[in-house]
Amino acid sequence: MGSIWVARHLQLDVDVALKFMAPELADSAELRARFEREAKAAAMLKSPHAVQVHDYGIEDGAPYIVMELLEGEDLATRLARERRLSLAATRRIVEDVGKALRRAHEIGLIHRDMKPANVFLARQAGDEVVKILDFGIAKSTGVIDADQPTHADAVLGSPRYMSPEQVRSSTQVDLRTDLWSLGVIAFRCLTGKLPFRDGEIGDVFVSICTAPIPRASEVAPDLGPEVDRFFARALARPLEERFQSATELVEAFAALPGAGESAALLAAGERAPSRRPGADGSHSAAEFLPTLPASGTLAEASGGGSGSRLRVALFVVGGLSVIGLVAALVWGVSPPVAQPPAAEPIAAPTNVAPAPPAPLPAPASADSPHPPPQSAPQPPAPAPAAKPAQSTHKSRRTGGASRPKRSDDLLDQM
Repeated sequence: MGSIWVARHLQLDVDVALKFMAPELADSAELRARFEREAKAAAMLKSPHAVQVHDYGIEDGAPYIVMELLEGEDLATRLARERRLSLAATRRIVEDVGKALRRAHEIGLIHRDMKPANVFLARQAGDEVVKILDFGIAKSTGVIDADQPTHADAVLGSPRYMSPEQVRSSTQVDLRTDLWSLGVIAFRCLTGKLPFRDGEIGDVFVSICTAPIPRASEVAPDLGPEVDRFFARALARPLEERFQSATELVEAFAALPGAGESAALLAAGERAPSRRPGADGSHSAAEFLPTLPASGTLAEASGGGSGSRLRVALFVVGGLSVIGLVAALVWGVSPPVAQPPAAEPIAAPTNVAPAPPAPLPAPASADSPHPPPQSAPQPPAPAPAAKPAQSTHKSRRTGGASRPKRSDDLLDQM
């Protein structure tokens, strides 16, 4: 309906977005009323997930809206680049859009033009915040104004994201038409395709109203049957079978397997320091020190400090165990250094057989002219030389008794 410019607020000294209504449309009373209704609706919403409106006015016959300046990209641009999103990333979008729609429905606003181009992924203070835009064709149930002129043949909304009841009549819709559109957006995020055939507007309308609802798992086989059941209800044509509130739809999507990672946990994971080993495979000492949990984060406050203390205790106990094991191995493998024993004389063994008697001289023969010579007396056997004391190590065979001498040893002592 117009153009958007970056402007500077002179009093506040901040950049803002300035939206002008197209000059060729400014002469239409109906379009000017719609432009004003967009400004009022966004200003009344007061949701962090909707664009904030600061001012509205008419300058030289041209209506304008002063809004917050957003940095980022819309969902249509991201899908064109990435084609598909994960369940966790889609959940964040569904949650934030659902919060904005819940607030809008509470004050009697029906957006009627939910589509990826009107879902903006804004970067704020390092985080990504989802905001919905363009309340230009929003329907009010009386909060803003009851007089909303609409031509009978006018088609309000984006055809590929319109609900069956909105295709038939743009005026006879309620909040569930926005829930249908959010379901189509989620289908597009998870599968990379629209749930109904694209083409001419007439063909698209027929497909929305009559074609079978495709299974998401048939378009993207990595999705499970739980996702199929979610879309069977989100895109149910009978209104009573569809989700009845934005809260109900968001809770059902959050319960899907694989979508349980919330935005808070994702943000905490981005803040958590990396604990990867260095280039040489070593870890820094700071990795094992206890850390203080971030304030306001329940998951970190409940488990961060105790886990670090447990790691310190395990590290100390493990180090002491390793030192003890190495010491035990060295003590057991190394042979004991034996001190040389003092030399002590060992008594002659008592179990040595007595020496055989000296041979008797042969009796003198009568025929012998000379008597036999007397044999010289044999000197006593020398005492055995002193030997080192035997080891005190007990023999496994004798149980500690010394081994008896062999016969050849005995002969040497004789």
